[in-house]
Amino acid sequence: MRIFHNANYDFMGKRKKMYLLSSAVILIGFIILFAFKTIPLGIDFIGGTELQMQFNNDVNIGEVRSAMDESGFPGMDCLQLSFRCWQF
Repeated sequence: MRIFHNANYDFMGKRKKMYLLSSAVILIGFIILFAFKTIPLGIDFIGGTELQMQFNNDVNIGEVRSAMDESGFPGMDCLQLSFRCWQF
């Protein structure tokens, strides 16, 4: 059983068009990336340590920051991910 009958594709003849298409797609991607700046860099790209905590009760962000400062982590960025989940 043959899947492709008379498979004769001219890949090399279409390579210049594909180079142009690939370059256009990459260029459009870079333009969108730098124009909108909507991709937040994760821990993979910025380095450092990421800590996520979940609390049973509601907490105040000021209390969380002061507790982190007292624990030896001054100047931490605190981000509330969901109702009771925080990311540092």
